[in-house]
Amino acid sequence: MKKLYFFSLILFFYSFIYSQQTKFTQNQLDSDLQYYYKTYQQKKFSPNDKLYFLNKLYEKYKDSGLDLTKLEQEINIVKTELEKQKNKQQTQPKVEQKIVQQTEQRTSITDDYKISAGDILFVRVSPAEELSKEVVVSPDGKIVFPLIGTIKIEGYTIKEAEQILQKNLAVYISQPKVNITVRFFSRKQVFILGEVKTPGGYSYKEGLKLFELISQAGGLTQYAGTKNIKIYRGEKKEQKFITVNLDEIITDRSKDFPLLPGDIVEVPKQPKSISVIGEVVYAGTYDWHEQLDVIEALSLARGYTATAKLSSVKVFRQLPNGEKQVINVNVAEILNGNLQKNIKLEPGDVVYVPRKPLVSGSWFVNTVLPWITLITSVLLLITYLSK
Repeated sequence: MKKLYFFSLILFFYSFIYSQQTKFTQNQLDSDLQYYYKTYQQKKFSPNDKLYFLNKLYEKYKDSGLDLTKLEQEINIVKTELEKQKNKQQTQPKVEQKIVQQTEQRTSITDDYKISAGDILFVRVSPAEELSKEVVVSPDGKIVFPLIGTIKIEGYTIKEAEQILQKNLAVYISQPKVNITVRFFSRKQVFILGEVKTPGGYSYKEGLKLFELISQAGGLTQYAGTKNIKIYRGEKKEQKFITVNLDEIITDRSKDFPLLPGDIVEVPKQPKSISVIGEVVYAGTYDWHEQLDVIEALSLARGYTATAKLSSVKVFRQLPNGEKQVINVNVAEILNGNLQKNIKLEPGDVVYVPRKPLVSGSWFVNTVLPWITLITSVLLLITYLSK
C-alpha cells in the first residue's frame, strides 16, 4: 500500500515535466486540486509547503486556457496565511539568544559521525533553496522537514541522512541535492523544543535551571502546557525523562529544576480555553488567546439573551496558588463606551452572565403593567356591553 502511495505521487509530479505537451481538461485540474487538499491535510503542510505545491500546479496549468479561479483563490488564501505569520513574527519582542556562534562544523566531524538527539543541523536543498532550513533532532531521533513531514535520521551518518532526505524529496522535486551541516553538537548545549517562542540550542553554563532557559527562549507560547514539561537526559540507550510542573516552579522558585549539558527540554502543546455560561446564545468552551477579553468572549458565544443582566457579569478565575477569584464586570457600561472595564481573560476563566430577576420595577412597568392594563380594559368593555 505504501509503495502504491509513493508510486501515485511520482505519477502526479511526473506530469509537471510534460505539462506543455498535454492538453489538460477542467476535470484534471479539479482532480489535482482535490489531491492537493488531501495531501496537505495528511502531511500537515506548513503555509510555505502549500504555496510551493500550489505554484507547481499553477505552472502546470497557466497556459491551458482553463478556469484557474479556484487555484488562484487558494494561492491568495495561503499568501494571506504567510503574511499573517510574518506580521506575527515581526510583532514579537526580540530575545537575545544565548547560542554559540553558528559556525558550520561539517569539516570538524569525521565521516563516521552519527547524528544524535539534540543535534542542530542545517539542511540545504537545491535547486529548491526555499526549502532549506535549520532543524533540531528531537528526543525520539526525528526531524520535521518541509514536504516530507516527520522523518527519523538519528543513528545515521551525515552522508546517509543526506541520501534519505534526497530520496524522499525526489517524490516532489526533480533531482534534488541535499547538503547537511552540523551546527551544534548536543553534548555542548542544552536544547528546548516545542511551545516556546524561540526554540533551539543554548549554551550551557554552570547552574542553569529550567525557568532561566525558558526565559532565554523568549517564554512560552499561548498554547504551551505547563504541567507536563519533559526533560530528556542521557545517551539514547539509557535515556530517561523527568516530568516537571512549571506552575509549581512559578509559585516556589526553590523548586526550579537544574539542567545538565545535553539536556533536551520539551514543552508540550496544550490548547488553552475559557468558558462562557449563563444568559448567552451559545454557552460553551472557546479557545483562549492573549488578547481575548470579556466582550470578545460574549461575541464567541453569539451574544447575550434578552434576559441577560449585563451590569452583573462575573468572571471566575483560579489563581496559581489555588485560590479562586471573582471579578465583577459591568458589560452594560462597556457597551456604553467605558472600555476600561473590558478586562483581558486568562486561560481557564469562566464568564458567567446572570439572568435578570424575575420581578423588578422596570421589568414590571415594561412587561407586566401593559398586559394588566389591556386585560382590565377588555373586562371593562365586556361589562359595559353586557349591560
